[in-house]
Amino acid sequence: MKRLFFLMFLLLALFGCNFPDRPATDAAIEAFSFRHSGMSTEEIYTYSVRKDGGRYLADFDLFCQFEFHDVPLEDEDAAALKTLMDEYSLREWNGFAKSNSFVLDGESFGLSAAFADGKTLQASGNNAFPRGYHEGAAAIKRFFAEIMDKHGIDPWEDDSASMKGRTKPGKNGLLSFSLCMLAAYGSAFAETNASVEEQLAQIVQSALDLEELAYEYDAENQSFSIPFSLGCALGQSDVTIYLYDDMISVAADCPLQFDSKSFEKVAVFTTLANNELYY
Repeated sequence: MKRLFFLMFLLLALFGCNFPDRPATDAAIEAFSFRHSGMSTEEIYTYSVRKDGGRYLADFDLFCQFEFHDVPLEDEDAAALKTLMDEYSLREWNGFAKSNSFVLDGESFGLSAAFADGKTLQASGNNAFPRGYHEGAAAIKRFFAEIMDKHGIDPWEDDSASMKGRTKPGKNGLLSFSLCMLAAYGSAFAETNASVEEQLAQIVQSALDLEELAYEYDAENQSFSIPFSLGCALGQSDVTIYLYDDMISVAADCPLQFDSKSFEKVAVFTTLANNELYY
C-alpha cells in the first residue's frame, strides 16, 4: 500500500494533474457565445453576448444565418447569464472537446466565454457532450428566448432589409403547401366547370397564395416557379411545379454554395452523389 501511494505521488510530481482548468470567477462576463447545430434549420443557431463601448449587446443568429438580430442587453441580464453559468456548472465544461465519429448526423455545440479578470472558457462537442449538457443547453436557450421576447422579436416575422426578397418558407412550408393542395383538390373539381388544366392552375395558385409564397406563373409552359431561401450551404432551392392534363409534378433544384477552399471536397462529394456511391 505504501509503495502504491509513493508511486502515485511520484507520477503527480513528475507529470502534474493535467486536469482542465475550471475558470471559477466572480468577474463579470465580457463575452459569451453558444453555437448549436442540429438536424433542421430551426436547430441551427448561435447566441452571443459582447461588449461594445461599455454596453452589452446580444446577437441572435437564427435558422442557419437566415435571420439575424442584435439588441441591447441590460447589465442585470448579463449578471443573470453569469448566474445561469454558475447554476448549471457550465465552467465544468471547460476543456471538453470530443467527437463521436460513428454518428454522421445529430447534434453539435460550441461554448465560449471570457470574463473581466482575463479567464476564459472553451468547450465543443459533436454528438458527444459533457455532463449536464442538455440541462445547461436548455437553460441557455430559455434565457435568450426571454431576451428576444422582451424586445418583441418573433422569429420568421422579421421585416428588416436582410429578409426582403427572400421567401418565408415557414417551419413546415412544403408540407403545409402539399396538404393545402390536397385539401383544395376535391372541392375545386366539384365547384367549377373549368377545364382540368385550368382547375389544376387554380388549385396550385390558391395554395401558393394561402402560404404567402412568391411565385411566377408561366402560362405557356403551364408551370409555377417558387424560390425558397434556405440559408446554409444549400443557399436556395428553386422549386418548379409543372401542370399536366390530369396531374402535377414538383421538382426542386438545390445548388451548393461554397468557398474556393472547399472546392476539392465538394468535387469529391458531388462525384460520389451523382454516381450513387454512399458510405
